[in-house]
Amino acid sequence: MPTAHQLLAYVKNARRDLFATIEFSSLQNFLTSCDMFRVFRKVRRNTQVHIPRLKVLYRLTKNIDAQGIPGDIVECGVYKGGSAGLMAVVSKKSPFERLLWLFDSFEGEPPP
Repeated sequence: MPTAHQLLAYVKNARRDLFATIEFSSLQNFLTSCDMFRVFRKVRRNTQVHIPRLKVLYRLTKNIDAQGIPGDIVECGVYKGGSAGLMAVVSKKSPFERLLWLFDSFEGEPPP
């Protein structure tokens, strides 16, 4: 059972993420940002990527469908899989059958 301190921290983080995600410029942007927030809350514990970059990744993943680009998605440098989780959730609704390929060295980056 979570402590009161843990619950308060969760609520504070969720509130911060909500205000960083939700856009009120138009109804379409609002609905899209609500979907983004739902996905972000699923993957947030497994990523060190901040909300602005997660928004870009979400939009890029949606954009490849909107432009009709077929093919798989590759992520190099997976860490805990939060970004991959985001792309997987978004790609689930894709009209294309996409595979998500994940690569990691588990030893850091190789020398140049």
